[in-house]
Amino acid sequence: LLNEGAQIIERGDLELKLKIGTGDEIEELATSFNKMALALKRNIRQLEESEEKYRGLVNSMRDGIFQTDKDGVIVFLNPAGTDILGFESQDAAQGTNIRTRFHESEDLDGFFKEVAQKGFVERSRIWMERLDGRAICVELSGNVMHDDEGHSVGVEGIFRDVTKNIRLERDARDRAERL
Repeated sequence: LLNEGAQIIERGDLELKLKIGTGDEIEELATSFNKMALALKRNIRQLEESEEKYRGLVNSMRDGIFQTDKDGVIVFLNPAGTDILGFESQDAAQGTNIRTRFHESEDLDGFFKEVAQKGFVERSRIWMERLDGRAICVELSGNVMHDDEGHSVGVEGIFRDVTKNIRLERDARDRAERL
C-alpha cells in the first residue's frame, strides 16, 4: 500500500491520503507520506503563484527584456521587446540571432567585447534594426549568464527605444549652435 501510494504521489496526484490504522511504524510512515504530499502541494501552489506574478511583471513592462544563448540566439524576448524590434510574436523572435539586429558592426563588436571583459554593460546606446528595416537607437543594459559551474551560457538584459530622445537631443544641439 505504501509503495502504491508513493507511485501515485510520484505521478503528481497529491490529493491521495493514505489511511493505515495499524498503530505501528507503518501508520507513522503513512502519516509522513500524507504530510509530505500536503507540503508538496502547498509548495507547488506557491511556485505557480510566484511564476504567475513574475510572468505578469515581465509581460507588462514597457522595456524589452531578452535572453540569448552563448551564440547570441534569442531564447526569450518579452512582449515589449517583441514590439520594439518589430517581431510579430515572441515565438517569431525565438531562434533569431540578436547579432543580426545590430545596425552597425562596431556597436555589435563593442557590446559583446564589453560584456566579455566586464561581465556586464550598463545603459549603452546602440543602433539596432527592426525587422521592417527601420533603424532605432536603444539603451541597452545586459550581463553574462552563467550555469552552475560558472561557464558562460548567454547574455540577458533590458533595452528601451530612445530614438525619439536622440532626435530631440540632436535638434536641441542644432538650435543651440544656430544661436
